[in-house]
Amino acid sequence: MLTAGAGAPSPGKAPAYPCGGTHIADTSQIGTIRVTKIKFRKGELSVSYEAV
Repeated sequence: MLTAGAGAPSPGKAPAYPCGGTHIADTSQIGTIRVTKIKFRKGELSVSYEAV
């Protein structure tokens, strides 16, 4: 589950990272998001995704 701070989403208990994306008014504007890869390496979480 993603929780949101002031423009810094935090996935679960992982530290929050600044948002680098375009802001939207409502999640219905996005459509479907598919997570394609999740990596945790050297203390960094990397999530790859695509909009379909």
